[in-house]
Amino acid sequence: MRDQLLCALCDLLQSAHVTLLGFGMQEDIDRVAMAIGPCDALGATVDLQKICHDNLPSCRMSAASGANPISLQAACWALLGCTMQKSKLLQMSDWSAWPLSQAQLAYAATDAAVLVRMYMAVRQQQASTMAQSKVQTLG
Repeated sequence: MRDQLLCALCDLLQSAHVTLLGFGMQEDIDRVAMAIGPCDALGATVDLQKICHDNLPSCRMSAASGANPISLQAACWALLGCTMQKSKLLQMSDWSAWPLSQAQLAYAATDAAVLVRMYMAVRQQQASTMAQSKVQTLG
């Protein structure tokens, strides 16, 4: 059963039909590889922290000043104009313990939901930018 689950997870991670969203996701990829073994190659991955750094002036300025990379909270504000209510204590809780608590599950679900909203906002901004450049080209 465990081997079947691991194979299914690798298939999902490698699928070209699934977009994996993350924020500073290399550490997550490394953890998955340690837990299940390396998959041959990942499918489509989108690291929203890198996209924010590359495309949002406020993110580039904070990185240039020697600050840590932009946080999910700050990126959420920059892209969506809203804040996330997340407990620092919960963030630092033992995520290796099984089963995860209801609070941990809610925390993780909040991160996942915000990543989807941020990804949609980035895609919308990209589409708008492309449309504007087409208008300028035609004009």
